[in-house]
Amino acid sequence: MYNDLIMRYITSYFVVVLYRLKFVLLCMLSFSLSYTVVYAAEKDDLLDVPLESLLVMQVSVASKTEEQLGEAPSSVTVFTRQQLSRMGVKSVEALLNFVPGFTTSRETVFGQGYTVSARGSTTPQASYNILFMLDGQRLNGDLGGGALDYNHLISLYNVKQVEIIRGPGSALYGTGAFSGVVNIITETDANEVFVGAGDMDSREAYFNVSKKGKDWHVAASARYFEDAGQTYTHLIDPYVASTQDPRQGDDGNLSINYKDLKFTLQHSSRDFTDFYVASSLGNGNNSFESDRNAAFFRYNLVDNKESSWSLEGGYTEMGLTTVEEAYSQRTMEELSSTVNTTGKAAVLKITDSTEHAWNIGINGRQQWNKEHGSSIGIQWYNPVIDEYHQLSNYNLRELNNALFSMPPSGTVTYYDGIVEDALYNKDDGRDILGIYLQHKYQPIESLDITLGSRYDRYSDFGNTVNPRLAVVYSLSDTTKLKGMYGEAFRAPSIRQLSTPLLGNRDLKPEKIKTLELAWLQQHNGFQTALTYFHSRSQDKIDTVLVAPNSRRFMNLDDKLTTDGWELEASTDVFYGISLRAAYSLLNHTEENPRRFPKQTFSFIANYHHEDWNINISSYFNDEVEQQVTSGEFITLDSYWVTDMNVRYEFAKNMTAIGKVDNLLDEEYYSSSKNSAFNEGLINRGRSYSLGLEVTF
Repeated sequence: MYNDLIMRYITSYFVVVLYRLKFVLLCMLSFSLSYTVVYAAEKDDLLDVPLESLLVMQVSVASKTEEQLGEAPSSVTVFTRQQLSRMGVKSVEALLNFVPGFTTSRETVFGQGYTVSARGSTTPQASYNILFMLDGQRLNGDLGGGALDYNHLISLYNVKQVEIIRGPGSALYGTGAFSGVVNIITETDANEVFVGAGDMDSREAYFNVSKKGKDWHVAASARYFEDAGQTYTHLIDPYVASTQDPRQGDDGNLSINYKDLKFTLQHSSRDFTDFYVASSLGNGNNSFESDRNAAFFRYNLVDNKESSWSLEGGYTEMGLTTVEEAYSQRTMEELSSTVNTTGKAAVLKITDSTEHAWNIGINGRQQWNKEHGSSIGIQWYNPVIDEYHQLSNYNLRELNNALFSMPPSGTVTYYDGIVEDALYNKDDGRDILGIYLQHKYQPIESLDITLGSRYDRYSDFGNTVNPRLAVVYSLSDTTKLKGMYGEAFRAPSIRQLSTPLLGNRDLKPEKIKTLELAWLQQHNGFQTALTYFHSRSQDKIDTVLVAPNSRRFMNLDDKLTTDGWELEASTDVFYGISLRAAYSLLNHTEENPRRFPKQTFSFIANYHHEDWNINISSYFNDEVEQQVTSGEFITLDSYWVTDMNVRYEFAKNMTAIGKVDNLLDEEYYSSSKNSAFNEGLINRGRSYSLGLEVTF
């Protein structure tokens, strides 16, 4: 009786919600009703094994221990290896367009790359409000605070599962888990080889191999890709007729297990040339290079049903170099005679940075009895900036002073070679101690209460505590209600604390408080998850004008409120067809400019029949704003991007794969934090590739 009353109240409430969420959700609701009828009538005619139920899928990102998705104390989205393979998606950045509340857009601060934002708030290209992890190891650096400055086009070729927390995660993971957490779990049981090629002189090859013994298990994988890039003629520099965006990269992973010990090596490097760096075009000069190498271990001290404790540690090093043609040769040749310099060559501004980090910790899980269980952990983390400096063939301070004088005048030193122009940081680091405790209480079988908190102590700015609370109530095996509250923080990056002139040692961490309500429902093969979130953030760090021509990093006084709705829906397979869709509607986002779309929608349609698999994936981003050089804002049009991936198993263990990105050749533009892009930043058009996959 009590459950019936609750269900009636929920149904009435969400009817109002669905009306607010407009045509997309109404279409999805209509589809779900029609599908229920078809599924009930034709259940015996299914041509494929149904996909794993949404509510019982196993995830680990929400609690650092495996649990069913329906019981996880966070809003979590999951993509499995089978789904990734069928989509043919190549990078994490591309995949996140299919997660409600997330959006990916092109950015060029660190050469041609992307920025990922979540839940109505954007950041620079480093994307420091999202924590990215590879097998639990942080990809975020400490110089800039984010992952996407060093890591461009994070590969999915060897991935078992991608788990995404939509919302705060600092109560478990510390800094950076501000608006979301992306955990990439690699596959260690695959044996396959792939080779492919396509337009733009693109080439790709990778392998995954594994071998098991009685007490040991070894897995290795590697990937190489390159293309010559697309050609662009609609540019912001009138003196450059065209440019291109060639890309090249390689990845490697080695995992060795012996009894209770696991040792892993990771490698990734990228080499992109031409196109924009910041807002500068420089064919033949502009470039971005990055490297990341990591080694880590995990030793299981205790591992049984009641208790699990492990000792974990590792070492990571990352480096990047960007070369920007700040001023072209033509600009230097046409300088006013009042600017005295012997140089006529293009001005090259080279930014070079390297950092490394050590970490060690203990993570544990203890099931005290049927009702009580705890997760406990302590980590020590020591990131160090080895060197962060700027090089050039000119004295850049003299050049800027001369060019911005009225009228332009002065003497500018030309080095006739590349020399260090400015040293921003060297051998500067911090010590971080993090301790977390999470307790799960189950007073009755249908109710789970999770309470947790994490304490972080930083040697360079102080302490912070971030709690979480989650209540999960099961109305039935197929209906779950969740109420969640969490706080998160982003520590000031080392660049923000210590860069000469801009740095500020008095910065406080950015903070956010988030309340979430979620309804998860499964009915006759149709699964939905509807979430409402309300976030309030403060102490945002940005540069502020503190004197004429002088800026400094400061904590802003303004507070930002974002809130909205997120919906996920998926079906099991019927007549070989499975569908998955996501929709988000934001009531409030950041403004002036509004760079986060108020509505996003995506769908993935998959058809499987005998030896054929056809996948269509598409996403929609609502209009956004771009700040231009005049200080005004322009509106960038909304857009759809559609991809297609076809797989045909023409022989045993041999599959031909055809992929078309941006199938309809949509011309669309991203909002950039750089105001020089008066029409936004152009994205890639249609491209295609063919490949062969062999499994063994």
